Amino acid sequence: MKYAIYFSLIFGKCYIIQVRFSFYFLIFRFMKRLLPFLALAVLLTGCSIGNLKSSALGGASNTPQPGDTVSVNYVGTLADGSVFDSSRTEGRTPLEFVIGSGSMIKGFEAAVVTMKKGEKKTVTLAPEDAYGPEYIEKTMPLADYKEVITQKVPTNVLTGLVEQSLPKAQAEQILGGSTVGTEKKLGVATVKITKVDGDNVTVSVDDPNAPFYGKEIKAGLTATAQDGSIVTIKTVTGDEVEVDIKPDQTVVSKTATEITVKTKNPQNLAGKALTFEIELLDITPAATTAEQ
Repeated sequence: MKYAIYFSLIFGKCYIIQVRFSFYFLIFRFMKRLLPFLALAVLLTGCSIGNLKSSALGGASNTPQPGDTVSVNYVGTLADGSVFDSSRTEGRTPLEFVIGSGSMIKGFEAAVVTMKKGEKKTVTLAPEDAYGPEYIEKTMPLADYKEVITQKVPTNVLTGLVEQSLPKAQAEQILGGSTVGTEKKLGVATVKITKVDGDNVTVSVDDPNAPFYGKEIKAGLTATAQDGSIVTIKTVTGDEVEVDIKPDQTVVSKTATEITVKTKNPQNLAGKALTFEIELLDITPAATTAEQ
């Protein structure tokens, strides 16, 4: 796993990028919050469909098939009615994805594949059908278990001040623009385009949720990450820092060869029921996409 994935923290959160969970990589879980993501962040991880109710508004096209590219607008809300993500937010563009690519949470895609162009649908996903339970149990060989993990990471990952390169098309979809100065608030983080180079742009990320945001990095400094893990800086060498990470975990069971631990799910929306209002705007058949 590379530090460059830090970008996946924000633009991957609708959450269109799937990152393998391991509580041993606190820093990368923090990074996962940031990028493809907010725009697409709400749609990550496998799940099945929840309760549906639809209202066809016309449209004569068939339902999407594997390989087809679909364009949708959506609004995601929590049980209390608050909006956690929306493609209809000013500056955002409709979400596009390929059916069957595995880039979306299964429940969201399962709703879309039953729709026709122009149709609107509301789908409610239970936690187990969205980002999973709030806490996750993991069984591993006893020899692999560690109460404290030592890891080297870039300093800027800890301070939340990062620069990242990404395709201009992705910036357009997530930030609503691809010119220098385009800026957007994604959660509490601020993402701003600072440079354009051909088909790529460079963005700066300012994330107040970073473990050591606004602090001078030095040995001995300790902070609590969002998932409850304790991060302690051991040494600082140039732009790289060695840290001790003590995960917030509970031992559920242990044998002579294996151990099962419970740890907090790194997904911010884990343990929550999610409701999506979806409108299928367009379907581009796979054959048409290939010809282009």
